[in-house]
Amino acid sequence: MRVQVVGLQRSGTNWIQDLIARNFDVTMDRGFKHFLPGETTNPNGHDADIYVVVEKRLDHWLNSVYRWPVDMPKCRPECYHKDGSLRWVRAGAIHQIFNRAWRKARPNALFVRYEDVLDKPAHFLEALAIHAGLPEPDVTEIPDNVYMSLPITDTCRDYYLDRGEFAMGRQDGMTHGKQRPK
Repeated sequence: MRVQVVGLQRSGTNWIQDLIARNFDVTMDRGFKHFLPGETTNPNGHDADIYVVVEKRLDHWLNSVYRWPVDMPKCRPECYHKDGSLRWVRAGAIHQIFNRAWRKARPNALFVRYEDVLDKPAHFLEALAIHAGLPEPDVTEIPDNVYMSLPITDTCRDYYLDRGEFAMGRQDGMTHGKQRPK
């Protein structure tokens, strides 16, 4: 079974993709995953059997895009001013358009909120198993960090689960994709 995780940049797609790959015997489509269903055919050259569409709460997503733009200015230039600063309202509109487009085009996809998966990964994996007709997973592997993802530290997890503050700017030695050496 081929599984494709899609979502906007900075929405947690890499972490969720890795979570699925560690807990199911499926083929993960690890190609480009930030496309709108109407923009093109799947740029990876084929359709997946199951689409998992990752949504992140708007305020959390905007904070991630602001703090770690990385490839966003290149992939979504409409979200940025010429000086490189974020166009907050336009970025928010892109967030809404992306999620609505996937809901319209793939109503049978599994739609998940990043914050919910982060809080209860086993529940997500069980839901995916039911949705895709896969055997129930023996949840043994929950990634702490994956390439191109913010490390899942207690501070980060608390922020996304509304249990703590996460000020604009780097905190607790976090960098994009890995912990700074101590």
